[in-house]
Amino acid sequence: MFNPQTGDTERADEELMRRIEVKLGVEEDEAEFRRSIINTVAAHAIDNPDGEVDHGRIFPQQLARLKESYFGDRREQIVRLANAALAILSEEGESLDPSVASAAQNMLEVLTVSFGYVESTSRVAIAEWLRSRENL
Repeated sequence: MFNPQTGDTERADEELMRRIEVKLGVEEDEAEFRRSIINTVAAHAIDNPDGEVDHGRIFPQQLARLKESYFGDRREQIVRLANAALAILSEEGESLDPSVASAAQNMLEVLTVSFGYVESTSRVAIAEWLRSRENL
């Protein structure tokens, strides 16, 4: 496999591929699954010779499954962070662990700087996000 960062050809990371296949719930032979992925990318390249590979368009179900797996694995951590952010916004964050408080403060800064939220809209958005995930 060509590594564009180094310019070298490297062996594929078998362990990473296996972990992803587990998260995707691949039940078929792994070699067959990998061939089907390569064939799908090749077919896309043939149909779109001037375009870049749009993984989101080619593999929407697989990417959705990986995203679900990622957030499922980190659900408790994300909920704890969201609750900490709400505590900070309510000026009740002084008892938070410093690392949790720092991470929550960073999250609030991203909401403000990158997405244009203000304190009141951050509070509403975080609370609604937490409510929407109660039944997961």
